[in-house]
Amino acid sequence: MFEGSVRSLKVKRLNESAIAIAVAGEATLNGTLNNSTKAGGKISTAREHKSLPVRYWNKHLSEESNTIWYLTLQKAQSAEFVGSSHYIFSPEGPINALKGSGLHCPTLKEIDNSGDFDISTNGIIFIARNPGSDPTKRFGSDLYYIPTHTFLRD
Repeated sequence: MFEGSVRSLKVKRLNESAIAIAVAGEATLNGTLNNSTKAGGKISTAREHKSLPVRYWNKHLSEESNTIWYLTLQKAQSAEFVGSSHYIFSPEGPINALKGSGLHCPTLKEIDNSGDFDISTNGIIFIARNPGSDPTKRFGSDLYYIPTHTFLRD
């Protein structure tokens, strides 16, 4: 289901037949889940940066951004599963909750940031840096909320 590395699993029962799932993972520049094994090897060790900051503590920051991915598990309605509890993933697959927003969450990928977001039956709440702030002067975070009642593409 996930074509790349994910972490910080969050699970919430929506109703008797649906379960919401959210995870954190890196997104490529086009908003898809980053898969570093498919990206190919480095051609050079040189780095070119187009924005600040370029480092956080002892790690270089990359172009890939952290984002929240969500999807649902639906109870299977097939005749072959009658009398058992089989679930299937939503056909849309994982959805990038922050695509096109300019926001990044968890804020840092180098440390455990499982507390940077959570889910409820009504949506996703998370902290992220304001994309309009100057990263050289302010490294604080703001609180954001994404309402999603079905956890399918709303």
